[in-house]
Amino acid sequence: MLSYFILFSLATRLGSRHLEKLCHVIIISSLVASVYSILQFYHLAFLPQDAALKFGRRSFSFFDNPDYFGSYLTLVIPLTLTAFLLLHEVKRSVLYFIILCTQFIALLESETRSAWLGLAIGFLMIVMWVVWKGKKQLKKMALMIVAFCLIFTLSNLISHQTNVSRAVSITNDVQKIIKNEDAGSAGASRWYIWQVSLPLIENHFWFGTGPNTFEQVFHPKDSSQAKKYLGDGKIYDENNDYMQIALTMGVPALLVYLLFLSIIVFSGFRRAALELDAHQQLFSYGLLAAIFGYLVQAFFNISVISVAPYFWLLLGFVVNKNRGRTSESDKV
Repeated sequence: MLSYFILFSLATRLGSRHLEKLCHVIIISSLVASVYSILQFYHLAFLPQDAALKFGRRSFSFFDNPDYFGSYLTLVIPLTLTAFLLLHEVKRSVLYFIILCTQFIALLESETRSAWLGLAIGFLMIVMWVVWKGKKQLKKMALMIVAFCLIFTLSNLISHQTNVSRAVSITNDVQKIIKNEDAGSAGASRWYIWQVSLPLIENHFWFGTGPNTFEQVFHPKDSSQAKKYLGDGKIYDENNDYMQIALTMGVPALLVYLLFLSIIVFSGFRRAALELDAHQQLFSYGLLAAIFGYLVQAFFNISVISVAPYFWLLLGFVVNKNRGRTSESDKV
């Protein structure tokens, strides 16, 4: 946590040039991770971890888990899309278009539904801004939407309708919960895990059970139900970042965390709304879209060390913008 705070603090103090360069480094490096995940999907990967970790055809790149890789992509895709919309140079625009397409292919092949939801929210936020104010970016936005639709269609054909079935399963899970018909299986049995965990959170309301203790305290009383929804596999975490904090660190810690996030996000929206420069306004909304998408997917995954640094950097960038450290004349 101290490392995250240091990253966050440094990000809030970056000058505009360093902030711009760091954003581009994050975007360019994501191309490497995305390309490698595609190699995994087609059984062309070469790292030892790929043979040891079994997730079927779901790709995970360097993140050891498709869910973690998906959460990473919910951060970098909105950031890349924002940079693409703001670029004027043709060569760099083409490069970022290629990166975006590669990232989206990687996201689909991770088959991480929570990341799909998170990206949908972040993407919609950026689209709304472009329709509202970004007349100059409309053509690029339209191009990206068409490209994403084509990629989804082709990927779905190659995967024998896997993408569509995964997307439809989201609504099926919602219906299970609403109708209370086999609700425990919803969200890959996340609903069952959350139901069992709620009494534990109540019993350890103030201080939690301690960091990384979920595996030690999660012992379902009904073994038949546990067998039905979890099988013989071990459950290592809450599969919900907010519930994980409440259980292991206490509800007060969760409330402090949510308050901290709320202050940053709402201040970011307020600052962005007052921004007169359209370029800087879109950049601010792009950062907020990435953060919002990540927070949505966090309802289904926990914070991990391979992804969290990016999230805290982007939070720091928003605070940086709130404090007016980035000149209005700077360009991404």
